[in-house]
Amino acid sequence: MENVQIFANDVNMRKEVKEYLIQTLKGEIITRAFNGQDVKDLAEARNIIDIAFDAMVKEFTREQVKKVFNEME
Repeated sequence: MENVQIFANDVNMRKEVKEYLIQTLKGEIITRAFNGQDVKDLAEARNIIDIAFDAMVKEFTREQVKKVFNEME
């Protein structure tokens, strides 16, 4: 999972990939809707993309460590 961690910590790449997946999904929704097909599964897929990316961020991103300076010293 080292590559997932690298991906998760690259904020710009992660956002662009998520947006690409969502845009692709939207295109498929439009195509299916115009063909009179059910799109409920694709709406659920959107939710799963959000859940997966949120879980990846929580599991793999580094927490920013803030240095605390003691001004009294």
